[in-house]
Amino acid sequence: MPTYPVREGVREHRLVWAEANGPIPPGYLVHHRNENRSDNRLENLQLMTRAEHNQHHHSGSRHTTETLAKMSASHSTPEARAIKSRTHKGRKQSAQQVARRNESMAAFYAAGGSLGKLTPKERSERASLAARARWG
Repeated sequence: MPTYPVREGVREHRLVWAEANGPIPPGYLVHHRNENRSDNRLENLQLMTRAEHNQHHHSGSRHTTETLAKMSASHSTPEARAIKSRTHKGRKQSAQQVARRNESMAAFYAAGGSLGKLTPKERSERASLAARARWG
């Protein structure tokens, strides 16, 4: 991948834009309209948000069938499934925590538990019943 020309420790296209238009606001970047990173003429530069830039470069991109197959295979390995099962509400959990959570839910449902249309009080009571069943 070609690198950007650098002048005074800053990428040249950013300097050219800033000299003509003032400082680049936070969250914005300078895009080369013709995709040529060494063409730093002002008329070739465009200020964009990061989201606009990502959309410009990635809209309509598609993965090949081969790439999709590789991605699917990498997510279905035992290691990937184990990592996924150890994540609950965005938090990493140990295997022991996962086992306790699974036992708790099994006890809850074995005791006739259901989360459908319960009041918060009923939900709390059922959860404490499941905890008592689990811890004896």
